Amino acid sequence: MSVKMDVVLLQSVKWLWNKDDIVAVAVPYAKNVLFPQGKAKAADKQAMDAMKQKQQKKQKHAEESQEAFTSLQQWVKDGGIVKIHKNATPQGHLYEKLSVKDIQHAIYEICEISIPTDWIVLDEKVNMIGDHQVVVTYNKKTIKLSLTIQ
Repeated sequence: MSVKMDVVLLQSVKWLWNKDDIVAVAVPYAKNVLFPQGKAKAADKQAMDAMKQKQQKKQKHAEESQEAFTSLQQWVKDGGIVKIHKNATPQGHLYEKLSVKDIQHAIYEICEISIPTDWIVLDEKVNMIGDHQVVVTYNKKTIKLSLTIQ
């Protein structure tokens, strides 16, 4: 029976564990493989406290993200429409294409909900004034957002 020790993983170890996991491994494996390759460090009190803080921060971020998504979902359900003013030709073609940053900024300006740009999916190239649909995704949930370019 081999002696085990707790380690904090600094990076994922293929097929076994994920980064930031605290796992018990055989002492020789830790000392000869994980430590020299920089994949883990001993799970001492300081490392455990740091991991707890990191997990709490991650949990808080997840809660804030869920709250933002729920608020946006309710805003859309209540009839919210994102309106963006852009310069366009007389035929309605935009001089500057619409970006996810533009949409993110408009959502924040209109309903004071801050979401990351990677939640916003543009299914179509928006290069004309008029009505469009934008998809907002978070945690495998989606919202279809109405967008009006004026």
